[in-house]
This record gives sequence, C-alpha cells and structure tokens, in this order.
Amino acid sequence: MSVMDETPAPETPAPRDAAPPAPLHQRLFGAWQPPEWPRRVLAWLRARPGPRLGLPLAGLLFLAVGLWWGLREVPPPPDAIGSRLEPPAATDYTATPPRVSPLRLRFDAAVAPLEAVGEAGSTGRPVEGLQLRPAIAGRWEYEDDRTLRFSPAEDWPVGQTVTVELDPGRALAPGRVLAQQRWRFETPGFTVGLLGAEFHQDPEDPRLKRAVWELGFSHPVDGAGLRSALQVEMTDGAGRRLAAPALDLRLDEAGLRAWVQTAPLSVPENGGQVRLQVASGLKSRLPGPGRSLAVQGRVVLPDLYSVAVSELEALVVDDERGEPRQILHLAFNERLLDREVAGRLKAWLLPEGFVPGPNRPARADDAGQRRVPYPWQPGEVDAAVLAAATPLALEALPGEREWNETHSFRFQAPPGRRLWVELPRGLKSFGGFVLGEPQRRLLVVPEYPKLLRFVGEGSLLSLRGERRVSLVARNHAWARLEMLNLDCWRYSPARF
Repeated sequence: MSVMDETPAPETPAPRDAAPPAPLHQRLFGAWQPPEWPRRVLAWLRARPGPRLGLPLAGLLFLAVGLWWGLREVPPPPDAIGSRLEPPAATDYTATPPRVSPLRLRFDAAVAPLEAVGEAGSTGRPVEGLQLRPAIAGRWEYEDDRTLRFSPAEDWPVGQTVTVELDPGRALAPGRVLAQQRWRFETPGFTVGLLGAEFHQDPEDPRLKRAVWELGFSHPVDGAGLRSALQVEMTDGAGRRLAAPALDLRLDEAGLRAWVQTAPLSVPENGGQVRLQVASGLKSRLPGPGRSLAVQGRVVLPDLYSVAVSELEALVVDDERGEPRQILHLAFNERLLDREVAGRLKAWLLPEGFVPGPNRPARADDAGQRRVPYPWQPGEVDAAVLAAATPLALEALPGEREWNETHSFRFQAPPGRRLWVELPRGLKSFGGFVLGEPQRRLLVVPEYPKLLRFVGEGSLLSLRGERRVSLVARNHAWARLEMLNLDCWRYSPARF
C-alpha cells in the first residue's frame, strides 16, 4: 500500500492591477514630446529680461509711431479755405429735353484764377485739375470766383458713388490752400412708387370690372424689364387663391408713369383682393443698379352686398331763382337708378308732441315729454309713433344721368320738426351690387338761413315816384337802416 505525498503546493501570488490603456491619439500617432527650443528661449529671457525684452518692444513701438505719423490725416493750416459740395438734384424728365442738374463745388473764399472766370453772362474757359471717379464726361468751369460747376455731357448715372479729386496747383489761383481736396457724393438712385390703386367699373358696361394701378418712376424705366417684373395674385374674401388675371401695361412716352390693369374680373360674391407686386431688381433705361426692394399694391374687391349710404341729410338750398328749398339729400358709394330709389324711399313727419308707447309711458311730471316739438330719439320711433306720424311727400329732382351716386328730393316741413326716413334693402347698383342692410335715419328739419338784403340793384332811392326802399328779411326779429342825405350830410338812423 502506497502512501501519497500530501505536502501542499506553494500559493501563486495575486496579479497586480493592469495599467490603464493609452489614449486613442497616442495609440494612433504616438506620444508628443515638446521641442527643446521654447524651454531654452524662456531660460535665456529670464536670465536678463530687461535688455532682452525692452529693446525689441521699444523697436516695435518706434515702428508703430512712425507708421501712424506717415498715415495720419494732416490737419489743414489755420488759413485753409473751407468748401462744400452740392450734389446734383434729380433730373427733370418732364422738360424737353430733360433738364440735367449740375454738380457744384463752393468755396468760402475766392479761389478762381482771373483768366478762368468769364464775363457776366458768358462762360469761362474749361478748368483742369479736377477728376471724377468713376470717370464721367463733362465740363468743369467757374460759375463765379467761389464756385466750380460741373455739367455732365449726358445724364448722371443712376445710384453711383462718385469721388471728386482736386489738384490745387492746376485748378485754383496760386497760393490758395484748401482744407479739403477730396469729396464724395451719391447720384440719385432709381425709385419706384405706387401712385394709385383702385377698383374700376366701366361707366357704360357693368360687366367690365378691373383692378387698376398707377406706378411712378424717378428715372425712365426699362419697359421690358417692368413687364417681366410684374406679378399678380387674386384671392376671395375667405383668402382662397383664385386664378390670376392677365395684365395689361401702358407706359407714357417719357417712361416715368405706368398704368397696369387686369383683364375683366369675375368678382366673387364674398369680395376679395387683387395684389400686384413689382419684383426687386427693376432697372432704369439708364446705366446703374436697380431697385433692391419690391413694391406692392392691393385693390380690394367689393362683395355682393357692398352698397352703402354715405350721406343722408336734410338741407336748405337756394334754387335757380334764389328761393330757399328744403331738400332731402342721399349719396351712395355706387350708382343707383333714380326711379328705383324714388320708388322705395319713404319719409314721415313725426308727431309734434309726445306719443306714449309700450316701453314709453306718459309721465305728468316729465318736463321733457311736454316739449314742443318733442325731440324724438332713434330708439323711441316704433310702430305707435309711425302710426301717429304724417307721411311726407317727396318730389324727386332729376339727376344728370339715369344712374347716379347722389339723389335729391324736395319736401316741405316745419323747421325744427323730426323726420324719419327709411330705405329697404335690395336696391341694386349699376354694377350689380346690392344694398344689404335697410337704412333708417332720424333727421331734424333745418331752419331757413337768415336773410337781409335790398330788393333790386343800382340806385336805392329814386328821385321821382314813391321814394321807397324795399328790403327782404328772413329770420330776423328787427333790422336797422342807416341813411345819409348827401346834400346836407345829415345822418338819419331808422329802426323797424
């Protein structure tokens, strides 16, 4: 029987913690070691910082001061002559030929050589020593001994920045020193303006309804470019986009005005709008940049029930013989048929005294109810009041045409009384639009205007006959007549 050795095996020592992995950039590119020279330079500067840093900094400072001194703006001497530049105004294209404004350079003292200034009413010789950048053809001359004028050979370029440079030795009298020798200005830029936008209805054919715009330009516009820059959009009253109508463009001869109109429109029942846009980039026929911003114009389309009363009033006007007449005047925003308005308009002369009603009981202690005539208010006019009112006869006055925006009616009523006027809905205009809401108005019959004048013209008192002075008076409690006897200069006042 064998015996096994049970001596225990020696224990294996525990492993130490593993080192952390290197960063990715070190594994890809290796570890970076800084170069040796920065450390050596820093050590060299720290050894003697004063001379080794001070001298380079002093050199840089000296170089900066010299550079500033060479580039600085030299101030003018105390006796230098001031000046100002007057840019040209916009060209007047309404004149024939167009009137181009000159450029003027004005000085605070006389600077012109004697030989450069012409006699009164004449033109001096051309002046040299002035230059425009960019170059513009034209002529420099002295307008007087303090003013230089540049007249361009053609129109100014549009929207350009121009620099004027002057050489005093060639353009000025000897010894003249200027405070400034260079100027800059802007020529007028190209502008587009919306002068009008309206809904137009043909006065003869009610089917022809258009949106019309008028455009104005500061310079003659490029017609072909304008046509391509026009954009139109049409929507109904709910904002739904409709088919865009065709456009027609007309330009005036000078190219300063344009009229844009749509083809005949089919107006939606709920109305809408037509919006015109002139896209950015539109240019003039002259050289220069175009307009950077778009221009928009909107025309509102009326809806079917857009007829409204703009005026309804009682007036006193004089007829062709100078006699005052009571007139009921109506005005609409559309043309209506005279006989249709006359047939449907109704008016009542309200009672002179108070009339009680369901919501208007009579009160013996109410002083207002005892007023005569009673001052009726719109909320008090009901069926009971109209039953006690007197229908008012209205005599229609003929208008200039069959369809008119204004309508007048003659009536007779005591001044100060109240009128109640009604116009039912449903009146149709020339263009097919309808009065959508009934109209009810309370009016006051106006007083007749005061009048005091002599009857007849010329000599007031004849030398023969009755020797009577006739007067016409209205709404006057009394009058005073002053007479002067020319023979004996006697003054005789009279009151009646």
